[in-house]
Amino acid sequence: MYVAPIVVNILHPALHCGGTQQRPIPCFGQPTELDLLDLHHPGSGNAAGSFGLINLTGDPTGNIGATVLAGWMDKGYDHMMPLGKYSSAPSANFNNGQFQKALQDRIGDDVLFPIYDTLTGPGSNAQYNVIGWIGFHVTSYHAGGNTGWVRGWFTKVIWRGIQSTSSSGSNWGSKTIQLVN
Repeated sequence: MYVAPIVVNILHPALHCGGTQQRPIPCFGQPTELDLLDLHHPGSGNAAGSFGLINLTGDPTGNIGATVLAGWMDKGYDHMMPLGKYSSAPSANFNNGQFQKALQDRIGDDVLFPIYDTLTGPGSNAQYNVIGWIGFHVTSYHAGGNTGWVRGWFTKVIWRGIQSTSSSGSNWGSKTIQLVN
């Protein structure tokens, strides 16, 4: 719950400071930058018109718009978000004044971003395959014209979510806790 709508590619170098390719260990606390034009294969034809923003509802229809994205950036998406396929949020909504204000309001905060391993399809039909979540401490951002980035560092967080039934996945530092009887 309370995920922010900026995606992190599994191939981001700061997600690979140790471990194995299948079970990487992030570089917690080391300054890094997330590109809001996060297309890790530029020119490949995949996700043309997408800008590193994701529709957290899982609804594949239409563009959710800058106002909704800004709300999610400011407060997080207020529903549980399971792993799986999610549509991109096409258009350069990171340029929108509301979204920039939400980014500004999050400076100094930890947010939770989805991690994806594949991105397929063009623009409003692009699909991210979300495989996990990671905490990110926001220190600054730039959003203007055709460029945008968020700077900070990956961080370990305890977040509200669904308790995992398996420990077979990677550990990106985001954990949930549960009281059991």
